[in-house]
Amino acid sequence: EFEDAASDDEAGPSGKRTKGADGEAAKPSFPKLKHQEGVTSEYRTVPVPQHRMTPLKQHWMSLYTPIVEKLKLDVRMNPRRRCVEIRTSAHTEDADVIQKAADFLKAFMLGFDVADAL
Repeated sequence: EFEDAASDDEAGPSGKRTKGADGEAAKPSFPKLKHQEGVTSEYRTVPVPQHRMTPLKQHWMSLYTPIVEKLKLDVRMNPRRRCVEIRTSAHTEDADVIQKAADFLKAFMLGFDVADAL
């Protein structure tokens, strides 16, 4: 009786096992997460190494523009803590864009050019 529960098949929304066209277990499809009303804003910090502070200052507008205009996030530089702070705003549509922005900034901090980090 436990062998059926340990099967590799995926359970569908009706609780029945579903398979794709090729006989493999079908992948579940979930809707995108949306920014919810009443939820506090998410907040990320990206540390800036000392040797990347000057390139960050030189390329700030090319880093700032896609994050604010395309992803609709709030960004600021905290020079005392030497980090870039990112947070969601009321205009942010997807909840996962904050991770994209953090990865974009981390790639730049590792030494990639702005065009390569995009």
